[in-house]
Amino acid sequence: MVTILVPGSAIADCVNLADGTITPIKVKSCQAINGATHPKVLKSGDISKFISSRSRPYWDYKAAYTGALVTDAADLVWMYTSSASNPCKSFTKSKPVRMRTYSTCCDTGSWGKCVLGGKWLGDVKGKRIDAFQ
Repeated sequence: MVTILVPGSAIADCVNLADGTITPIKVKSCQAINGATHPKVLKSGDISKFISSRSRPYWDYKAAYTGALVTDAADLVWMYTSSASNPCKSFTKSKPVRMRTYSTCCDTGSWGKCVLGGKWLGDVKGKRIDAFQ
């Protein structure tokens, strides 16, 4: 059996090639979240031992899931990681905000990155989010 790959066909359909694109997000709602106490994050289990055994430093998902869950006008839920005491301050209902958007491919394993959907918001001038970390 011979498999022929067309350029680009080997990329999963859940990969967003435009990761890091500056996008206007029209806010429908915002909810502060603490990854150390949120039931869905805690239910995902402790993956730190598995990941820290790899050559890269492990991804601290409890810290990553601390900040704000932002729902946009299209009912997409985005995670905005922040240590601010009021992470929803910048997300006023019905007001568009410009953010960098990132996606994590949720079918690549149980790395804890898709606990709440795998969509991430980052500040326009902030550090790039490595969605495949």
